[in-house]
Amino acid sequence: MNYKERMLKIVGGEMVDKIPFVPRLDLWFKANKANGTLPPEYQDVTNHDEIARSEGWGIHKIILEYSDHGLDAVIDYLLGVYKIPSQSYFVHLPDNIERVVKYDGEELNITYVTPVGNISGKMVYSEKTIATGATEPGVREHLLKGPDDYKVAAYIFKNLIVEPEYEKFTEWSAKTGDDGFAVTYGFTAGSPMHHILKVLAGPGAFFMQFIKHESALVELADSMMVYFDKVLDVVKHTPGEVVVCGANFDSAITYPPFFDKYISPWLKKVVKVLHENNKLVLLHTDGENKALMNQILETGADIAEAICPSPMTKVSIGEFYQKWSGSMTLFGGIPSVLLCTKITSDSVFNDYLKELASAIKPGTRMILGVGDATPPDADFERIRTIAKFAEENFRLPL
Repeated sequence: MNYKERMLKIVGGEMVDKIPFVPRLDLWFKANKANGTLPPEYQDVTNHDEIARSEGWGIHKIILEYSDHGLDAVIDYLLGVYKIPSQSYFVHLPDNIERVVKYDGEELNITYVTPVGNISGKMVYSEKTIATGATEPGVREHLLKGPDDYKVAAYIFKNLIVEPEYEKFTEWSAKTGDDGFAVTYGFTAGSPMHHILKVLAGPGAFFMQFIKHESALVELADSMMVYFDKVLDVVKHTPGEVVVCGANFDSAITYPPFFDKYISPWLKKVVKVLHENNKLVLLHTDGENKALMNQILETGADIAEAICPSPMTKVSIGEFYQKWSGSMTLFGGIPSVLLCTKITSDSVFNDYLKELASAIKPGTRMILGVGDATPPDADFERIRTIAKFAEENFRLPL
């Protein structure tokens, strides 16, 4: 059984032969490649997938590979829209919206000029930032500063052009082959309101505005639904089996009442539509989810990916498994801090692996990975140790 077959069967709830190890390596690889600190045998490797294959691990193809497609692919990063093959679609501005870009060193000052007004923001995108392990631009100034910007943002999202790119997705995903499932990246946020919070305003500024202008933000989110529906109409026909439909939930930021009112309804709609089209739904659940365990489960999503158990969050791996594994597959389970020898001792690292083996019995609906991602300063031998431990101890049923 290959990785792709095994992983899809696991998501379907089947008891397979073993729990696969599928670590996310992109951040670690980018930083160490740029700094010349990859393991000696991999100094000349140009892609982290080559390392995964060489080590016999599954290939992680879920989160957008922002830095692999040039600046044009992420020039509209401040809007949270991209031109990257893993989406199965590209997003374009209409002719009556102009993007004006001015460079100030490594900083890009971006203004969107529309018939109803302008909005602007700033981001950083350079080789220097990539060398730190960052794979996406850094935001210096968000687009939404206050209610004067809402009308412009609404106009932009109502008029964005969503173009299917199924052939490009197929070409991109073919590189993964049978070593994993290549996931369609449908939505970076769990709903239009979550998109405003996460992308357009940023959490701090968002809640300052939310307190004073909730009704106006609701109106903006309703306007953005035009764009979200366009995307859903495209990704429901993606050639891929799995679609990411939201990322970065957190008990403090997307707190339960907010999640219930402004995120759950959209996610439940997405799950229904994608299931009707035989697609699986994945949520990138990398935050503190202690107070959101029920909400996330009740969306009906099939996969909770990048789960970060304690000591990174308040939820133990056993709690995650007991709560979610009845109907949702857990993808992750290795806290990234365990890979850093300066933070975690060998004894703590080894004790966690033993705890993990005990906590996830009988082992169904589990794909072993790193939550959220392998950090730049991870010890490569510890990653190998996890893979060896899984091979020796995670034959199913546990």
